[in-house]
Amino acid sequence: HHLFDERTDTLSGGQKQLVNLAAVLVTKPKILLLDEPTAQLDPLAATRFIQLLARIHQELGMTICIIEHRLEELVPYLDEILLLENQTIQYQLPPKQLIEKLTDNSMLRAFGAGPYIYSKAKLGSIPLTINEARLGLPTREIPYFTEDNFVNESLVFSAKELYFRYEKQGHDLLKNVSLSLHLGECLAILGGNGAGKTTLLYVLAGLLKPYKGKAMTLSVDTKRIAVLPQNPLTTFTKNTVRQELESVERVATARFNERLAFIEAHFQLQTLYDKHPFDLSGGQQQLLAFAKLYCLDCPIVLLDEPTKGLDTYYKGLIQKIMQQLCNEGTSIIIVTHDLDFAAEVASHCTMLFQGKLTSILTRRQFFTSNEYYTTSTRRITASISNTITADEAVSILTT
Repeated sequence: HHLFDERTDTLSGGQKQLVNLAAVLVTKPKILLLDEPTAQLDPLAATRFIQLLARIHQELGMTICIIEHRLEELVPYLDEILLLENQTIQYQLPPKQLIEKLTDNSMLRAFGAGPYIYSKAKLGSIPLTINEARLGLPTREIPYFTEDNFVNESLVFSAKELYFRYEKQGHDLLKNVSLSLHLGECLAILGGNGAGKTTLLYVLAGLLKPYKGKAMTLSVDTKRIAVLPQNPLTTFTKNTVRQELESVERVATARFNERLAFIEAHFQLQTLYDKHPFDLSGGQQQLLAFAKLYCLDCPIVLLDEPTKGLDTYYKGLIQKIMQQLCNEGTSIIIVTHDLDFAAEVASHCTMLFQGKLTSILTRRQFFTSNEYYTTSTRRITASISNTITADEAVSILTT
């Protein structure tokens, strides 16, 4: 209701997604087909939307078919899951039966922390909800993980007392925002839809100018900043995928050929080289935009929802690349709604709320101190350990 009088072109990506979904629902369709409806929603908004779909299905008898990479919240409500591989239907089964067949398949991660932990640690019947997973854990004492050890005093970027508004008489979207970024650090900025995360990223990149405060790099070596926007289409200017990648070479470093060889070996874009970027799927466009950014080899990288539209395999690949970049000294700021991904890649986390940043904490401090804005693994294992990722939980439950 608070968006009724707002112009649609002023809404955030997540807000546009919600308005679009609401507009479909008010037509009272008999069959509802949804293509990644939660891709741009913050975790709490995604949960509320999925619960709304469940009520519509149960109370109105509406048939619903959803294409989705993030299945954890959906699984308890699904009658069947259809799994496609190589343009062919591999399985069409109830959730629990399908999960039991995916023990060694990378798709297992898509079903969330509970099924993944129970399958890998061989804990018994596969749980479909957080509560089922929590109740089935062993009661024995589990070793705790030590605090994350990220120490680097080399400051490469600083923002001080930033204030920003889109209209002169409008309200401040950013209020007294300050942050520091160190060499090799990965800082995750989390928050709800419309909180101003994308705006903050663009201000930090110099694409938007604050009316008060300043964001700046602190050395000549870190002047180059690469940005991955929320909409990858805005990064494409050529007629083919091949030309898009080649266009990076003239502004990239000497490592361009090495980076391009890695992309060709792992991103599976060669078969798409002669296609127009606008003809790719949403996930392929995301990969191409990230590939261009990776080949640029900039010392500071700002990423807005880098895993949007990606399956578990490519999400894992992006995670490994980001960890490699940080080890090489690249400094990264990531805006994301994917809490599990943030827990894997970030060294520090913070939250943007009502235009202000909360305290910047180490990732373990952040996720263990939050009750709701935390990972599924944390909610499952909170009573026995301080694990925040599924692989951490598997490692302690199998030792």
